[in-house]
Amino acid sequence: MRARLSRQHPSGGNTEMNIYIRALTIIAAIAAIAGAGAFISTKRATGAAEAQSSVVIAFVDSEEILEAFPQAVRVNMELSELRKKSEESLREQITAKFGTGDIAALPASSQIEVQQMVEKADEDYQKEMERLRQQKWTPVVDAVNSVIQQVGVEFKAQVVLEREVVLHGGIDLTDEVIKKLPK
Repeated sequence: MRARLSRQHPSGGNTEMNIYIRALTIIAAIAAIAGAGAFISTKRATGAAEAQSSVVIAFVDSEEILEAFPQAVRVNMELSELRKKSEESLREQITAKFGTGDIAALPASSQIEVQQMVEKADEDYQKEMERLRQQKWTPVVDAVNSVIQQVGVEFKAQVVLEREVVLHGGIDLTDEVIKKLPK
């Protein structure tokens, strides 16, 4: 189909947040598969034919859902802007301190100082990203998960997986989830 982690997003690039969300989705899918396995095992103990006919497995493409969710697109854009501003600020600090942005032209001692500045800026950026993840991204994920759960219940699905982990079969709920997302 398409490579997931290299796909471009509305924010202009593949963000760390999307990788973070993908990891959470895969973890949730693994937990759901384990739960379905336990459910099927229990049902088999009481009747194999009944278990096979009663288990409904569905899947969603969370990346497609997030791209269609205006709130997620806005948050992605904000996170992308934070990165750009952080990088620009660092360039300005380096140029102001050393009179040039050409790091290779600086003496070794200055290059070491620039490396320390880069590490500090990255640390500050990571802290701010984590704060924004908690403040802005968590409500997006909660809203999407709530709609996925609601649609899963409507379709009587015992398990809803991420499309990436489904090799064959299942019901695709992606479009139904997108239709029910808050505008």
